[in-house]
Amino acid sequence: MLDTDWKIVSWAGAAPDIFGYDEAEVLGKTLEFLFTEEDQQERIPEHERAVSLSAGRSDDDRWHVRKDGAKIWVNGSMAALRDSTTVVGFSKVVIDRTNQRTLIETLQNRLEAAQHEVANRTVFFGRLAHEVRNCLQPINSVVHLLSQTEGTIDRKLPLAVISRQVVQLERMMKDLTEVARFGAGKLA
Repeated sequence: MLDTDWKIVSWAGAAPDIFGYDEAEVLGKTLEFLFTEEDQQERIPEHERAVSLSAGRSDDDRWHVRKDGAKIWVNGSMAALRDSTTVVGFSKVVIDRTNQRTLIETLQNRLEAAQHEVANRTVFFGRLAHEVRNCLQPINSVVHLLSQTEGTIDRKLPLAVISRQVVQLERMMKDLTEVARFGAGKLA
């Protein structure tokens, strides 16, 4: 609980456990000391107070600082307490959500790593398709040239097998190229 000057007049519930301060250490202080230096420089505490005054309540999710200097992710709500139309103080209710925030950041990092891996795989498939296609072209040309020359029946059967396999490999390379183009966002 805070008075109209935003000074702490009551420090109850889980606040001592969440922030690490006993009530005697915080009575009479304003809440700024719980905010990070960055938030203090950006005047976030004053903004929170102004919003609670104008809207009746101010909700936020942000990093706060414990007594030991550790940052904790806190979900909080500040409400202006009124006696009729006069503000008589403020109440601040917080929940420590550090574990959930850490989980979210871990999942975001995993997602980014997976996206990076997919991008690398797409590049690999594109390069592989290009290199195999380059190897197939001379083989296909030689098969075509050999099929045009006079030869015995003994040579025609192996050339037909090679020719069918080259066609199959070319079809697979076309499919692989399409997969790579899709992964790169170049396929409509």
